[in-house]
Parts: sequence; C-alpha cells; structure tokens
Amino acid sequence: LESALKASETAQSMLQAERANTRSRVYSDEEFQSLQLQ
Repeated sequence: LESALKASETAQSMLQAERANTRSRVYSDEEFQSLQLQ
C-alpha cells in the first residue's frame, strides 16, 4: 500500500512539473508573438 501511495505522489509531482513546463512554454510563446507585433 505504501509503495502505491509513493507511486501516486510521484506521478502527481511529475504531472505538476509537466504542467509548469507547459505553462511557461505557452507564456513564452505569447510573449514572443507580442514582441513580434510591436
């Protein structure tokens, strides 16, 4: 049971890291486009 809990926590933190990466990538893309428009 404890190993399953650990695996769940690991998957959760990996998911959060992935989401953070995606968010920063989207943000920099928007930033890049707004810089091009200026």
